[in-house]
Amino acid sequence: MKKLFTLITAVMMMALGSATLTSCNDDQEIAYYLAGEWQGEITSVMTNERFNVTMFFDQNANDYYSTSGTGYEVDWGWQGRSSRMAFTWYVRNRGIRINYQDRTRVIAEWDQLPYNANPGQRFSGYFVDWDTGETLAEFYLVKMGY
Repeated sequence: MKKLFTLITAVMMMALGSATLTSCNDDQEIAYYLAGEWQGEITSVMTNERFNVTMFFDQNANDYYSTSGTGYEVDWGWQGRSSRMAFTWYVRNRGIRINYQDRTRVIAEWDQLPYNANPGQRFSGYFVDWDTGETLAEFYLVKMGY
């Protein structure tokens, strides 16, 4: 009975360990795919206002294993307004968290995640308020390069 208990415990620990490693590997892959320049469109859910956008994600130290970095977003409104905002970002548990310079914090939830790091890949989904979970905007981006 003791051997059976030990065996079950060992199997459970191996399963838990592999699940943890898989999550880290997923986060590393997402960060690697995300690194670079993206262009597209963001639409506000509340006002339905659309912006052309360029987002640049710089992975820390150009390290494949890093799951975080810095970046910036440049928006151009349909009425000619533009703005640029710096941010830091990280990937944890397959979620992309973005912390803007003005302290706005969002989570990028995706409908379509790029499956490689090549230009032309599409990335779409929603920006959700980090604190409240409220959907703020919808985005559709195409990778331009690194």
